[in-house]
Amino acid sequence: MASALVELSRYEPVEKKAKKYLEIVEKIIGNLSSGLYMAAPGTNEGFLLKHSVGSMINKEEIDKPVTYADYYFIEAMIRYKQLNKTSK
Repeated sequence: MASALVELSRYEPVEKKAKKYLEIVEKIIGNLSSGLYMAAPGTNEGFLLKHSVGSMINKEEIDKPVTYADYYFIEAMIRYKQLNKTSK
């Protein structure tokens, strides 16, 4: 969600809304970077995020390391960093 909100903020014509999207992104990235969700180096089978969920409906990959959770987390951080570089 954070990655998509960064991208959406680039296309939002109302600056106030775009800033709100980025505030949410900062909160999500901040929370995921905290000790509650970010795994310590050498733990969690090498995955970055703990407590990921693949499919709650199908009761699969609940509270497990999930490759695409790490992928979208990294993508969100890269998009956010690039957005900040271009806005300076």
